[in-house]
Amino acid sequence: MTLLVRADASSIVGVGHILRTSRLAWELARYGAKVIYLSKNLPPPLALKLSQQGFKLHAITPKDQYEDLEITIAAALAHEASLILVDHYAWDAKMQQELRRQTLARLWVVDDLFLPHAADLIYNPNLYATPTLCQEANPQSYLLCGSAFALLDPIYQELHHTPTYPKRILLSLGGADPLGLTAMLIPELAPLLDEETICDVVVGPANPKKKEIEKIVASFGERHILHDAPSTLAPLLSRASLAIVGAGTTVMEALYFRLPLVAIEVATNQQLLASYLRQLKGVECFEATTPAATIAKVAIKLLSSHQRPLPPPIATHHPVEEITRDPLAHWRLRPALKRDLLPLLALANDPEVRAQSLNSSTITLEEHSRWFHQKLHDPKTRLYVADDLCGMLLGTVRFEQLLNEWRVSLALAPTVRGRHFSLKLLRKAIANLVNDVGRVTLVAEIKKSNLPSRALFKRAHFKQIGENDDLVFVKAVVDRSRDDYFF
Repeated sequence: MTLLVRADASSIVGVGHILRTSRLAWELARYGAKVIYLSKNLPPPLALKLSQQGFKLHAITPKDQYEDLEITIAAALAHEASLILVDHYAWDAKMQQELRRQTLARLWVVDDLFLPHAADLIYNPNLYATPTLCQEANPQSYLLCGSAFALLDPIYQELHHTPTYPKRILLSLGGADPLGLTAMLIPELAPLLDEETICDVVVGPANPKKKEIEKIVASFGERHILHDAPSTLAPLLSRASLAIVGAGTTVMEALYFRLPLVAIEVATNQQLLASYLRQLKGVECFEATTPAATIAKVAIKLLSSHQRPLPPPIATHHPVEEITRDPLAHWRLRPALKRDLLPLLALANDPEVRAQSLNSSTITLEEHSRWFHQKLHDPKTRLYVADDLCGMLLGTVRFEQLLNEWRVSLALAPTVRGRHFSLKLLRKAIANLVNDVGRVTLVAEIKKSNLPSRALFKRAHFKQIGENDDLVFVKAVVDRSRDDYFF
């Protein structure tokens, strides 16, 4: 399984798109996915972080949306991606639809604005996201909505909020801080701190004012500590008494510890989160145009109030586990593609499949490759594949035309056996064949010992037309009038 991720980061758009997709990609990698990123102008520290996670990075420089789409389609086909993850505001539903049409890959979209998409799955792990709001915008998609599905660094589960003495304030305004608020806030905060309070200042990997901030922090002495692009904020948040952050991904991390919080709305896409935060006790939220002196005074007042926010559940449900728990949710049937070569070989050599095949010998890669590519281009063969939301193989149905009849064969992946899926798969495949070629006469040869397959074809209204010592022969005639196939 290959996952292709399309996401960017810069001093303008911030780094949130890369951070949240990389966490999701990391979880999918644990399930065996090979991860490839397509990104434009990625800051070197972020590129290094993706590399350290074992992801491949391809830098791209599209001139416009159309070229972006062309590059992504070409990359998906070249790398035989079965799953594409997009976190990019410029990728609208029309682009997504074309991407799916030309690649036949599963498409997941990260969304935080309740926009209409053409995706198989919508992932919106924001505090303000509800299933109702997500479904209104995308009624046909599988939805993972709400802070319960947030993916945090695993270290968060290992830590507890244990504020230290002296008190510590964490100042972290995102990976980019495009408005330079960090440099403005430090001088306003410093005179208001008591003699023992420590201020931890984080500079993100895409912050263009890093050198200036270093000088400012140094000028205020040892109670101001600079942290240059730390791999995680978890240790800093767990010991802080207050956090001053951008109204982005760090909010979720701070609220995980129920940390008193000052959030600053530094981008237009943060308006929904900012509106939600203004309803929480223990949280103060400001627009970026608010004077730094005002923000600093409110932060100190909040620090002494001892109010802690009570957010909804955060990171209590694992998104990838939720999806893989039921592989038959939103399954689909599609024509086989070149990328199905190895998954189909693995299925063909599954012990149960081999035991029920007319020839039970193990199939070599060379034999399978020769057979597979011949069948892909054979006008008298229809080879269909069922996959799940991750693009993983669930089963396959093959029809081969012999004179006026089509011979049927079917195999299920181990993950879906015993789940009453075979009849749905067979009916769907037959409906596709009839839609393609019209009225068909179908035949199948089944081992007498293969009782589940014999029962399956009987439920599909195939009639037994003969047998020998080893096999049972069944037949059915199907056209558009059959309600049991077209429903």
